[in-house]
Amino acid sequence: MLRLLGKEFSKKSIKVRKFLDNKGIDYEFVDIDFDEDALNWIKMNKIISLPVLINGKLFVVGDNEEMILKLISKDT
Repeated sequence: MLRLLGKEFSKKSIKVRKFLDNKGIDYEFVDIDFDEDALNWIKMNKIISLPVLINGKLFVVGDNEEMILKLISKDT
């Protein structure tokens, strides 16, 4: 399952959530303000921007819809 790490009220997180919802794509949203493991994963991978959409071992940072669609189409 896809995981979207972000913040509940972040404009970019909201944009990606709406994009995924409108496409009917199943995902789990994780608010990093309330999930220490997700926050640690972000720190471990030296990610400096949100949101992060994760598909297996691959991920996309930000709200680029073209890159999101490419990630979703990957079999991991």
